[in-house]
Amino acid sequence: MKTTQTFSVLFWLKQSSIKNGKAPLYARITVNGKRAELSLKRKVLVSEWDSNKSRLKGLGDEAKLLNEFLKQISADLFGVYQNLKRDGKLITSSIIKSRYLGEDDSRHALTDIIDYHNIHMKSR
Repeated sequence: MKTTQTFSVLFWLKQSSIKNGKAPLYARITVNGKRAELSLKRKVLVSEWDSNKSRLKGLGDEAKLLNEFLKQISADLFGVYQNLKRDGKLITSSIIKSRYLGEDDSRHALTDIIDYHNIHMKSR
């Protein structure tokens, strides 16, 4: 019996850091209910952000560029997830984040190892 994992990416504005009507843009990676947040190093006008679609409103050049950037980030993160899954590696949101950022190393937190163990023991 195989276990299934959940994976999602959500883009959001950090409302607590609004300055001059702009807020920093973040990506939230969620795997099996565990989250990791990633700053995208961009600031967006809060009034132009569509929180339901997690995209910038409008059809202007700036909106198109940013929305294309978000699609690429999402595709890259999903690619990291797929590679980990294909290789049979431990998959957590923090591992996906660190591999995406190029900070991947072979060390894992004890909680990650316990989660990996529990998931794989359920399938046996």
